[in-house]
Amino acid sequence: KRVPNVEILEFVDPKEIQKLYNRAKVVINTSVYEGYPNTLHQAAIGKAPYVSLSWDPDNYLESKGIGLGSENDVTRMIQNLYAYLSNDLLREQDGARAYENFKRNHDVTMVIEILKSEIDSALC
Repeated sequence: KRVPNVEILEFVDPKEIQKLYNRAKVVINTSVYEGYPNTLHQAAIGKAPYVSLSWDPDNYLESKGIGLGSENDVTRMIQNLYAYLSNDLLREQDGARAYENFKRNHDVTMVIEILKSEIDSALC
C-alpha cells in the first residue's frame, strides 16, 4: 500500500542526510548483513529509536533501551514499529537514551580524548 507520509529517496547528499534523521520519529534498518550500522549513530544523534529487522547482536538494542530488534521477522518488525508510533512516551524515552548512549560511548570528541590519552601513555 502507498503510505502518504513515507517517501523513498534514491539519493541524499551526505552533507544533508543528518537533517532527515533529525526529522525521523523512528529509524528502521532492513539490512540483512551489516556490521555496526552508522545509521544507528545517525538515529541516536536525531534522538530517534531504532527498529532493526536483522541487526541486534546480543539483544543490544533492547538491553540499552535504544531500540527494538526483530530477529529477521518482518511481522515482528512491523509490530515494533507500531509500538513506537503508538506510544509517544516510549519513543521519546528510547530516543533520549539512544542519544545519551551515543554521547557517552561514540561521540567523536570523547573518542579523541581516549585516543590522546592512549597515545600519551604509549609514548611515556
